[in-house]
Amino acid sequence: GGGGAALFSNLVQGTLRRFKEESTSGASEQEARRKEVEAKVERELEVERRRLREERERRQAEQTAEKEKKIQMAAEKRRHRLLAQSYRRALANFRAREGMIMTQANPPLFYLPKVHNEKTLALVAASRDRMEPPQPPEGVDVDVGVVEWDEEGGGSRD
Repeated sequence: GGGGAALFSNLVQGTLRRFKEESTSGASEQEARRKEVEAKVERELEVERRRLREERERRQAEQTAEKEKKIQMAAEKRRHRLLAQSYRRALANFRAREGMIMTQANPPLFYLPKVHNEKTLALVAASRDRMEPPQPPEGVDVDVGVVEWDEEGGGSRD
């Protein structure tokens, strides 16, 4: 029986070789499946990262737009307050000069005689007719920022 041992040896070796090939091909299939799953997970992660980045950029753009809107509103409020203040000054100036005589000079001069007579009263009336009261600015609340004094003497700002 030396030939039987060689035959048995070849049979065992063939079986071992086949088993090794199958386990190697099984391992490579597992490796391929693992790589496939990893690639899928990586794609999903990339999609999620992109979504988060876009969300962050959108939120940042909204915050920037909100800040700009607040700045514009504050600037517009300040502009309205300054226009109202300018109008109130012009109106006070007009009222102070309303009872005065306005000269024909350019720019006009205003004066008040020590004692009125018929001529000076006629000049005051003619001057009042020539004077134009200031016009309130359009769309501006001219009472914004006005300090009103109450009975106790305290001021309150609108």
